Amino acid sequence: MGCAASGKTTLAKLLSTKLKCKLIHLDDIFWKRKYDKKRDLKECKKLMKEKIKNKKWIVEGIYTNWVEDSLKKADLIIFLDVHLGVVSYRILKRYFSRKLNGSKVKETLKDNLRIIKLMHNWRRRPEEHPKSYRKALKPHLNKVVFLRNRKEVKKFLERL
Repeated sequence: MGCAASGKTTLAKLLSTKLKCKLIHLDDIFWKRKYDKKRDLKECKKLMKEKIKNKKWIVEGIYTNWVEDSLKKADLIIFLDVHLGVVSYRILKRYFSRKLNGSKVKETLKDNLRIIKLMHNWRRRPEEHPKSYRKALKPHLNKVVFLRNRKEVKKFLERL
C-alpha cells in the first residue's frame, strides 16, 4: 500500500518474482476497462474475495475501501510512506516519460498536478481523507511494515 508513485508496483513485482507468488493488481479489479469504466464496490469486494482464495498472493494498489478481506488474511502489509517530494517528482517524471515516448496518455498535466495536490492535502490531514490508510490499517498494525525510501526497501528485500 501507499500513495501514487510510491513504488508499490515495482516492489510488488520484485516480491512476486522472489517469493513465486501470484501478483494481484487492484487496478485490474477496480477498472472494468482500464481507466475508463469502473466496477461498483460490491463487485470489487466479490472479485477480491475470489483472488485471495489462493494460499500465496501479493496485492498491490492504492484502494482501501474494499480490500479489508485481503488485509485480514495477509501475513504482512507493507506501507510505502515515501517523501512527498519524491512522489511528486515520480508522478511528473512518469507523465512526461509517457508523453515523450508517444504513449497514448489519457491524463493531462493538470490531472497529474491535481494528484500531487491531493497527496499533499492528504498528508497534512490524513484523517479527513475518505480512503484513509490510517483507518484501514489500524486493526492490522501488528503486521504492518513501513518503508520510507529505497534504502529501507533494499534492506527489507535483502532480509527475505
